[in-house]
Amino acid sequence: MQGYSIDEWCEKHRISRGTWYNLNRAGKGPRYMMVGSRIVITAEWDAQWCREREVATAAVRKAANASKAPSKSRVTQ
Repeated sequence: MQGYSIDEWCEKHRISRGTWYNLNRAGKGPRYMMVGSRIVITAEWDAQWCREREVATAAVRKAANASKAPSKSRVTQ
């Protein structure tokens, strides 16, 4: 089983350790487990987190694009 420490995971995703803590507080961070006093994020949980973030990003973009689309209910004269 491959796993990442917080610092390794943050380096992989090019985010700060503070961002990692903020993501976790917001319920948007990856799953992790404690091994003694060390936090470990498995490769599987990392991949799952990436997929979840891709889905969430796609939903936000879709909603943003839908709000920019012209309304079809407008009547022009």
